[in-house]
Amino acid sequence: MNYNQSNNNLSSDNRIILPKIDYSNLKIVYVDDVGMNREIVNDYLRLMGIEYINSFENPLDAIKFIKSHDGSIDLLITDHSMPGCTGDIVAKIFKEKFSSSPVMVHSSSGKGIKRAYSNEISPVFAAKPSDFKQFKNYLDQTLNS
Repeated sequence: MNYNQSNNNLSSDNRIILPKIDYSNLKIVYVDDVGMNREIVNDYLRLMGIEYINSFENPLDAIKFIKSHDGSIDLLITDHSMPGCTGDIVAKIFKEKFSSSPVMVHSSSGKGIKRAYSNEISPVFAAKPSDFKQFKNYLDQTLNS
């Protein structure tokens, strides 16, 4: 039996097989106050075929965009520790408008930040720095949660 095609989504070594994701139509808001981090993550997203990326250095600008955006947004990726506003506030406002869209917290702040995020937000926490493969795994986990 080929486990990759079974209904239980387990590989022969009991790893969970996630469904393939079509990234090309995803609409993403990405918030990080560090320019180099934004460059790296934007490059990762483009390598995956994602073209609709709204990146923000200032979390307050991201909040304004989220509040005024009329279309859909499929995913929020945010840092946690940023000047002016923390990622949990951005995520809370995002989830108020886009309740079914997931949140990924891409941060080097450590595990202590999990307390700042409510169950309604329930983000996937992705450690920085992350290489492309790690980032893609975090993203897949987020989109399949």
